[in-house]
Amino acid sequence: MSHVPHMRSRHGDQKTNALEVKASKEPLSTLLAKASSREEARGLILDGLLAKLSRSLMMPAEEIDPNRPTTAYGIDSLATVETKNWLFRETRVNVSVFDVM
Repeated sequence: MSHVPHMRSRHGDQKTNALEVKASKEPLSTLLAKASSREEARGLILDGLLAKLSRSLMMPAEEIDPNRPTTAYGIDSLATVETKNWLFRETRVNVSVFDVM
């Protein structure tokens, strides 16, 4: 836990990034209901996932490459199941753990 004070000072004073602000204003399910196209919905889901991973990893969403597997960032099976459950709550789509990884 020796890294926690360093992480607080690194992230505590910074403004939240655009993805976190967008995700925190309205639930993803509400944003998806307002989406006018599949591409817009896809972008909203990706933004929501990146914001969720950003909070879990305590790193800026901009540093997370959506083309890399979550295991590349040290996401374990428990965090993967948590992300899967979050995705189901937000979208009502049941995605397999392997797809999340």
